[in-house]
Amino acid sequence: MSVQKEKIILKIEDDFKNLSETKNFPARELEKARDELLNSSDKKFNANVVGQEFMSGHNDKLGILSLSRTEHSLLMWSHYTNEGKGFVLAFDDNHEFFKLPDMDGNITEPISVNYSSKRIKVKPTEKRKLYQKMFGEKPLEWAYEEEVRVFRTLSQGEKNKNKDQYDNNVVLFYLPKEMITAIYFGYRISQDTKNKIYSAIKENNIKCNIFESSICPDEYRVIFKRIIGASNKLNNNHQ
Repeated sequence: MSVQKEKIILKIEDDFKNLSETKNFPARELEKARDELLNSSDKKFNANVVGQEFMSGHNDKLGILSLSRTEHSLLMWSHYTNEGKGFVLAFDDNHEFFKLPDMDGNITEPISVNYSSKRIKVKPTEKRKLYQKMFGEKPLEWAYEEEVRVFRTLSQGEKNKNKDQYDNNVVLFYLPKEMITAIYFGYRISQDTKNKIYSAIKENNIKCNIFESSICPDEYRVIFKRIIGASNKLNNNHQ
């Protein structure tokens, strides 16, 4: 128990003791009021309650772009590309998109998620550690994702009329094409999806490497073969 919480509880106990001795209140009602106040105090210092209140206060203000440092994870391909039927974009982490200033003018950087088997404790006054705790901590079981998060205030984005599956407003952000360094085709991607990607590359004049993928026969990971270099132009075979 924290010193601050202990002091508050002792103060509540003393106040109600003095009240019962000096005022003619029904004992049962007085005890009920004391218990409700103690319960309220306990919730105030409960880490889960504080965390939920903190997150709910930011849900409609903050957007998170979740990325990964690895393209080889078989689990990631299975979970996030419809079992290898989709594709992966690789970005240049030195692009200015990842170093934009915040509202105070400070240059921002992506946050690497911290994976731990224990819940890290921080003080509310430790602002930087608090944000890392609330927005950049996950259980150790998720470590294979090697997740990196980019934050933007939703007011910086472009509102869309559509809603997501949780009935939240869809807010879109512009991603400069110059930050795309590679496209990885999934190991079960269809030719139709490939053609759509090739068309998008041509129409937007995107210069990047393109890789085909397959499941490694010796290890549990995805491996790649470059089929088009960033300096090569698409020919008529890529439709």
